[in-house]
Amino acid sequence: MNRLWAAAGLLAVLITICTLAVISTQSITNSITQDIKQIADTSLQDDTLSRQAGEKWQNHHAVLCTFMSHMQLEEIDRSLAALPAFIELGEEADIQAECNRIIEMVQHLNEAELPYIQNIL
Repeated sequence: MNRLWAAAGLLAVLITICTLAVISTQSITNSITQDIKQIADTSLQDDTLSRQAGEKWQNHHAVLCTFMSHMQLEEIDRSLAALPAFIELGEEADIQAECNRIIEMVQHLNEAELPYIQNIL
């Protein structure tokens, strides 16, 4: 009977950890997505917002690395690092395309962590 209680306790701990991972992923991805949308909507001359978004991403990177594929995170790292250069060049189409690309990648991270059947199998 003690083994059953131990298994139930372990299951509860795992469910709690998974739930916290999903909640933190959603919080981080929503925050980054809002920042990138704001960058896409603001003036093309100021790269301050893109640098702040990159710093925010780096602050959350360690948390995301604990339960996500590093390859996906590195791709977002590269895109966020390139965004200030696009802003300095001032090509609106390139800035919009890069912002949309980053948003898609971040949303994919969020969707990949949700407990859907296609993510489990």
